[in-house]
Amino acid sequence: MVTAVYWRARRCRRASLSLYNLGIYRSWRSNELSLRRTNRLVELMPHRSSRV
Repeated sequence: MVTAVYWRARRCRRASLSLYNLGIYRSWRSNELSLRRTNRLVELMPHRSSRV
């Protein structure tokens, strides 16, 4: 019985961890996409020659 409870707790913890990691990954992905967008905008700007 202890093993069943232990496995259930472990499974729940793993599910919550995966959800947590998924949220981190999603936020990181959106941040990366926004950073790429801003970089593209900066590159499109005419005063990009000031940036070496």
